[in-house]
Amino acid sequence: MTTTPDALCRRLAVADPETAGQLAAELAGFPGPIAAETAEWLLADVIRALSQETALGRTIGWGYCRLIRAGAPADQVAEYHRLVTEFGQKGPRVGTIMAEHLARVLAVNQPGLQDRFLTTVGIMLAQGPFTLKGPLEGVARLLAAGDRDAADVFLGLLRDIFSQELTYGECQRFAIALPKALLALAPEKRCWQLRQLRRVARTTFRLVEPYLEGFARKLHLLSETTLNRFVSQGLAKAARDETLAARYLALEADAAVTDFAALQVAVPLSQVQGRLSRYLRARTGLPIAIRPLSSLPGFLTAGGAAPPLVCSDGRAIYLPDEISRFGSQAANLDLFKSLTRLEAADHEFGTYGFDLDKLGDHLAQRPEWAPHFGQLQARLAPDGGGVSELERFCAAFPHHGLAADLFTV
Repeated sequence: MTTTPDALCRRLAVADPETAGQLAAELAGFPGPIAAETAEWLLADVIRALSQETALGRTIGWGYCRLIRAGAPADQVAEYHRLVTEFGQKGPRVGTIMAEHLARVLAVNQPGLQDRFLTTVGIMLAQGPFTLKGPLEGVARLLAAGDRDAADVFLGLLRDIFSQELTYGECQRFAIALPKALLALAPEKRCWQLRQLRRVARTTFRLVEPYLEGFARKLHLLSETTLNRFVSQGLAKAARDETLAARYLALEADAAVTDFAALQVAVPLSQVQGRLSRYLRARTGLPIAIRPLSSLPGFLTAGGAAPPLVCSDGRAIYLPDEISRFGSQAANLDLFKSLTRLEAADHEFGTYGFDLDKLGDHLAQRPEWAPHFGQLQARLAPDGGGVSELERFCAAFPHHGLAADLFTV
């Protein structure tokens, strides 16, 4: 037996029209069918939860809709029904948080993830419900990004920290600091950076905050290998003197600063931005800005496309926020300089001053182009697709890739 989204929402509207309207919006475009058992669980759980607190009932409804749209198998939906009932008994606050995040975890349908998630939640609940919100939002952010490995490591980090003997104040600080630290991690590095944070937490929670301080300062610039080496050196000190280890990991000790300098290979743009700007002004005489690639609109990397190494919009040159492609700082600095020289040539030789309309007028007056001008003009006509004038010009040639190469040489 099955039902349709419309029929389900009409039944819920009898109890709460506004909640039914929100569920209808969540299921918009989903044709169904919905299993009759799923529909009955949804109605019963939402109506019961609405009697406790509106937010709880609507979050449970949202969770069911997420599972339905994800095509979750019947056993996953049954598990959601069981768990939201169980956590709802712990109060509306815990019930609402868990209704949201259980749906996210179950929708992923990754073997073992649910068990690790519930184990982590149990450990954190033993410290107090106030520990859940921020850290679980961090887990949800990783799952939404498709970074399941990092989500698993972050769950392990939460278990390692909150299973230790913490005061109420320490629990509060970690519940705020850990999600904040997670947000600061670059997606391509965060999995192995979280593993190093977990190493520190397993030694003692008292080193976590000093390590986060050092990481916010400069430790994020280390590569996977060199960060592992730096943390190992810091933890070796912890066996002898925890205070010394804390100062080392926070980059407050002279030895730590010296060791870091020897290990650093990455070069952040902020470190060379002024130097590159002066070079551009001297070479081109133009007021060209240097900006990080992260300041560009997200469409450049939409669909999983790799970001460009360097690009320009005619007013600024955009470079990587950080370069760590080579094993030495000097080589990475040279790459920054080379990319800047490469893109500066487009400004220096007038690429961004290219005017297709003027070119068309010029070709129309050339006898050798006259027989072909009508066909070329049709090819040069705007197509409304957001293609640049230079791309339209190159596309007018039979071998447009070769034309583009010759133009930019």
